[in-house]
Amino acid sequence: MTVADLSTLMVAVPVERSEVKVGDTLDLKVEETSVSAKVEDVHPLLERFEPLRDLFLSIATARAVIDNSNGRFNDGQTVYSDLIPRHPVAEVPTLALGNTDDGARRVQVIREGFVRDVPVVLLGQSGDDYVFVAGRFSQQDELVVKSSEELLDGMRVVQGADPDADRPQTGGPSRRLPGDDGF
Repeated sequence: MTVADLSTLMVAVPVERSEVKVGDTLDLKVEETSVSAKVEDVHPLLERFEPLRDLFLSIATARAVIDNSNGRFNDGQTVYSDLIPRHPVAEVPTLALGNTDDGARRVQVIREGFVRDVPVVLLGQSGDDYVFVAGRFSQQDELVVKSSEELLDGMRVVQGADPDADRPQTGGPSRRLPGDDGF
């Protein structure tokens, strides 16, 4: 038999080391319930969080306590942290980032022949040329880095005609540049 005091529950979550100290309160989500947890200590990043190291400058693990005196939580429930992306992560050129009408960040992708605005969350450190983002990407999405025309969400995109198609073939290989896909 195991006896445990479930009036407080302990959780280990990744944190930005520079932003969290012992005694601070973290806002977490236990499944669908928002809770506050008091930080008891901050220590090196646990191995299971190691993939997050590329996304943040100074990441650590905080051990925090959740008050469970009312007994609404159980050992083993899922705890969500803002530092753990819930959607696929991609590294995109900063040139590809745009703003939505409400001020959030977005990228545009070509998905099944249509332009789609994908809201994204910036993750960790921003570089001069590239940044990590999380968004509802699909496997076949093609990132729009830049366009000579404004592309609107839902716009149909078709591959343009090859300007060299009317010229007689000289027998040599085609001279398409990398990235010249006709869009």
